[in-house]
Formats: sequence, C-alpha cells, structure tokens
Amino acid sequence: MKQQLILPCIPMGATEINNRVGVFRENDRCTYFLGSYPVFFHKADDNRMFRVVTSQLIESGGCRQVEILRTFGVSKSSVIRSVKKLRQGGVSTHVLKRCTDKVKWYRPRFELLFPNNCRKGFVRVLRRDLKLLKQVKC
Repeated sequence: MKQQLILPCIPMGATEINNRVGVFRENDRCTYFLGSYPVFFHKADDNRMFRVVTSQLIESGGCRQVEILRTFGVSKSSVIRSVKKLRQGGVSTHVLKRCTDKVKWYRPRFELLFPNNCRKGFVRVLRRDLKLLKQVKC
C-alpha cells in the first residue's frame, strides 16, 4: 500500500515560503501554515517570536535557511545566529530577557555626593546605593 501524501495547499492570500510552508499576515498577527494547517503564530512586531518560529521551521526541516532569507529579506548572519541559539539552548534562549536594566545607574552631582563636604553625607549616599544594589536580583 502506498503512503498518502499531504497536498501542498497553502491558503489564499498567504505568502509561500516553499511548497509546504506559508505565512499569512492579517492585521498585526502572522500565522505560519504547514499545508493548510496553522502551526505557529506571533504578533507582527514581535521579533523574538519571529526568530523562534523561523529557527524551528529550519531545524525541523520544514524549510531551508535560504527560503527564509528570500521570503523575509533578513540577513544571513541573523538566521544562522538564531538557529545556533536554538540548537544550543532551546527556545528559552530566545524568549528570556537579559537581566541588565534592573537598576538605572545615574551620576549624582558632586553636591549631592558631598553635601557641605562632610563625611556623614557621603556615608549616607553610599548606604543608599548599597541598599539599591542588594535589591537587584538577577
């Protein structure tokens, strides 16, 4: 008995990535289709999920890197970097944010740092900054 193949029917209005995979953009949502079945979706302005989806399509064999480059016009290095990230650490490496913007560093003026050139004022400022540093949890 022969194996039945899935017909390559991409929905009307969708952009074809290859003969099996297509992407359809409606309002602010991009939906990826394998044949006629939706498999992924993300917001149109969500670059992180775009990288996750395209990396998963490449890694699973749904499409090739060159097809992603041609369809979306992204750089080759960014596609290679996304696929490498997915292979090394999984989806969480794309989705999790870095812990860099927890504390906003500032440069206090000299007068605030040394009010009336006294040591007590300087120690007070240092204690406040130490409390800020202890609150940061990465």
